[in-house]
Amino acid sequence: AEQNLMTVWGRLKSLEDKATKLASTRSINGELLIADTTITAFAKKYKNTPKEIIDLNPNALRAPSVPKGALMRFYVNG
Repeated sequence: AEQNLMTVWGRLKSLEDKATKLASTRSINGELLIADTTITAFAKKYKNTPKEIIDLNPNALRAPSVPKGALMRFYVNG
């Protein structure tokens, strides 16, 4: 059992390292929405995937659309 935990821990650490490296190589910007929008439409506008937008803006999942006035982050040069 201990060996299994060590294997899982090692894999999780590897994923964390990869995520940290990816995040440090991509610039992030933000936009204050002037109208309600969907995550998909916002992602398309900045050439990000919906998953990338959700990862940067987890609170955006609270409703079917993101309301006017919300600050949405996105990767620059998606």
